[in-house]
Amino acid sequence: MSIFTERLPGGGLVSLPGGPRVRPAALAAALLAWLCLAIAAPAARAEEPRLQAAVDRNVAGVGEQITYTLTLQGGDGSPKLPPMPGFVVYAAGTSRNISIVNGKFSAAATFAYVLMPKGPGKFTLGPAEVEIGGKVVRSNSIELEVRSSPPVTNAPPQGPAGRGAPVQPPAGPGGRRVARGDDMFVRASVDRARAYVNQQVTWTFKFYNGSGRLTRTPEYSGPPVTGFWSEDLPPQRNYYEVVNGRQYYVTELRMALFPTTPGRHVIGRARLRCQVEESGRPDPDDPFSLFQMRGRVREASLTTDPLEIDALVPPKSPPEFRGAVGRYSLEASVDRQEARQNEPVTLTVRVRGQGNVKTVPDPQLPPLNNFKTYAGSSNISMSKTESQVRGEKTVQTMLLPEVVGEYTLPPLSLVYFDPDLREYRTVRTAPIPLRVRAGEAGSAVAAGGPPRAAGDVRFIRTEPGAWRAPRTDFLSRPSTWALEALPLAGWLAAALLMNLRERARRGAPARGGGRLRAAARRLGSAPPGTDAAPLLAELQRTVAEVLTESLALPAGFTRDGLDAALAARRTAAEDVAVIHAELERQDRFRYAPGALTDAARAELAAGAEALARAVDSARRKGGRR
Repeated sequence: MSIFTERLPGGGLVSLPGGPRVRPAALAAALLAWLCLAIAAPAARAEEPRLQAAVDRNVAGVGEQITYTLTLQGGDGSPKLPPMPGFVVYAAGTSRNISIVNGKFSAAATFAYVLMPKGPGKFTLGPAEVEIGGKVVRSNSIELEVRSSPPVTNAPPQGPAGRGAPVQPPAGPGGRRVARGDDMFVRASVDRARAYVNQQVTWTFKFYNGSGRLTRTPEYSGPPVTGFWSEDLPPQRNYYEVVNGRQYYVTELRMALFPTTPGRHVIGRARLRCQVEESGRPDPDDPFSLFQMRGRVREASLTTDPLEIDALVPPKSPPEFRGAVGRYSLEASVDRQEARQNEPVTLTVRVRGQGNVKTVPDPQLPPLNNFKTYAGSSNISMSKTESQVRGEKTVQTMLLPEVVGEYTLPPLSLVYFDPDLREYRTVRTAPIPLRVRAGEAGSAVAAGGPPRAAGDVRFIRTEPGAWRAPRTDFLSRPSTWALEALPLAGWLAAALLMNLRERARRGAPARGGGRLRAAARRLGSAPPGTDAAPLLAELQRTVAEVLTESLALPAGFTRDGLDAALAARRTAAEDVAVIHAELERQDRFRYAPGALTDAARAELAAGAEALARAVDSARRKGGRR
């Protein structure tokens, strides 16, 4: 697993081996994709593009970070950030979500950024923009206030129970205490050392980089978490922190852990491997050591210390308690308040709140006289905001009234344990009135026959219907011949789709190289003194997109995956060397922001041009195989 890389949209164009020949499996897949697009296209066109901007906080101090997110719905594109002269901007990743619910197609993309204030004051972040189909979509503006509080210093960190603990020197590999002059180290911590079963424990990993020049992307391995249910807490955070009088650039990752059983559990060691260029510190006894150190690269393997968590059982639980820990609300509703006899009614129960909603049991429905019940669907959705896991659980039940009358569905209840208040709480739904009328004369509902399907339940027909002889003029109908022609039309559409994809594949290198060269020109032509960190982040995003499309790599690929793709295409050694050199050059300047001078920008822009030529060459070699 690799950290410090942005999650970018992957899935480049897939080439079809064998030239114009069409294989049956490929034809079936293309036909299925064509039918899905035909069904989803009207709904997709109906959704109006929207761009929403948000921040995790509106008030911050100098040296603190602000997470700025842009959510694009109903369209595809990369937003253009508004001017932010008072902040240093870092890209924190991109996530995309596509769903089709009840035939309705929806797509959303979230772009995350980390803002580091340069000084105090009140700022207005203007609307971001994105162009979709020739139309410019703008987001809302954001008001921010940066106070003149000092950056985070060597203050006592929070202990396991939330109290101040004595400051210890940072821990290095194998528990070694790192000296004041060390360039980099890692540290792991938890917000509490004692927690109840199913209560959230937030585990934090921090990578401190003082002045080490990284020559490649570090490789991160998370800790073993046996005995916990784990959830990642994005986005990755980047900021500056002063430790023992020295300033470090910090990269922070968080993870939510929920103990599943009582007892003592251990969070294992997290590891970070990186390559660091030697800083050139001379040996006082050797006057030539300075020249020997220059350009040397060393491997650094950093390891956190294991942490122990005591998982407790909630005290004196009532009989109704079934393991829900957190803070929840409960509500219930029906899809209709008036129904006919033997007509199904959908009862929907929703549990919302803070905690691991996956461990919350389904609310129990008491026995209902004059009703039959059928279990329906159950859905769970999770969200992670402000380092807290929240969720919603939806449970549907089909009710089949058998007797006419006026009814009231009784309240449902949920007992949960609030770990902050250390007490049990009960939430209940409101009673739901329901009126059942007699079915129409002669209908299947009135006669007690099979009801029509509702929701996810399709009831079984208990008696066969009337049988009719087939029509003899079936083959003479125009609709029959139209159905016969449908497979031919599908085959022609699939062939057209594959032809268009093949043309797009052949033109992909030029478009990819063009985007990369455009990003390089923007970096190189920026006025002197410009904060080039956002332009460098944009260049690296473009490089990752071009490599993903040109070499058919997955999103968030590793360096080993890139080397394997280049070797599979028999890329020339000089092109491989150029790609490696330029990627390492970009990483070096990204994680050493103070070295990004005007001369360095020109060097990066020229290197990006060479990288574009090497990637195009590798892509063409792969296309001739």
